[in-house]
Amino acid sequence: MRRTPLGFFATAVLVSAAGNAMPLPATRRHWSGQIRRLAGIPMLVIAIAALGLTAPVARWVGSPDTSGTTAINQEQVAQDAFKAMPLSFEPNRGQTDGAVSYLSRGSDYTLFLTSSGAVLSLAGDDPTVLRMKLNGANADPRITGQASVSGKSNYLLGNDSSKWVTGVPHFAKVRYENVYPGVGLLYYGNDQNQLEYDFIVAPGADPRVIQLGFKGADSMRLNASGDLVMDAGSRTLTQEAPFLYQRVAGERRQVSGRFSLKGDNVSFRVGRYNHKRPLVIDPTIEWSTYVGGAGDDRGLGIAVSETNANVYVTGQTAS
Repeated sequence: MRRTPLGFFATAVLVSAAGNAMPLPATRRHWSGQIRRLAGIPMLVIAIAALGLTAPVARWVGSPDTSGTTAINQEQVAQDAFKAMPLSFEPNRGQTDGAVSYLSRGSDYTLFLTSSGAVLSLAGDDPTVLRMKLNGANADPRITGQASVSGKSNYLLGNDSSKWVTGVPHFAKVRYENVYPGVGLLYYGNDQNQLEYDFIVAPGADPRVIQLGFKGADSMRLNASGDLVMDAGSRTLTQEAPFLYQRVAGERRQVSGRFSLKGDNVSFRVGRYNHKRPLVIDPTIEWSTYVGGAGDDRGLGIAVSETNANVYVTGQTAS
């Protein structure tokens, strides 16, 4: 089984809106039988609250013993519902590698936030792992989750309940304080459910201290629009040209600025602005969508509950 370069190991997916560790649905009890047959392999079930869904889906889909067009269509319905879940972050309480402070799981990615940067694991036939390091940054910034959201994660690893991690909260944002002198960092999802990160430069601080190092891409370039484009195998990840602004009288006033690329290192060129006010540097990250992670995934089923819109994904993964 392949492992991600950071050595993360997880094995299946259940987050409940109530935040309780939940049994598998009776209509799919054979799932637990499938899991038990994988003797000697730690298995994880995570319950994931389908936050923000406009309507629940009244079908169980993707069972190992189903086939044909109907099963495929049902699975697509559940996958679309999973993708509709708002982006959120959960603190690391032992469910992943100890170097991780917060993580975010989506239908097509897992994002790991560490004290020194971020690791983005993308799923698909050509799984990709990209790293962004905060070069020269504070090695021990204060990192906190902000804007609590409903739903909690429950990681049920194997049959030993002492290894289970339950009641893990979710947050809409993760804030880093003083990653550089006078510079904070904020991760969050925008209205299109895309990942964004903002550098907040305090009055008098120097935005030129922000230096980002990227690893995992085969090539990096700036396109005609000023977007940062990274190619990794058959995958392409784009960071849109940053939007820089200051708030004046309650409104955003745009400041000119762009990416600067030298090898694998990225910084920001900033135009004239009022150094007595905070400055926000705001890129947006885009990538293609697949269900899964960057490891060796084996989906046994995906479903959305009719009664509470919980999403159930069971299987085995090295993500």
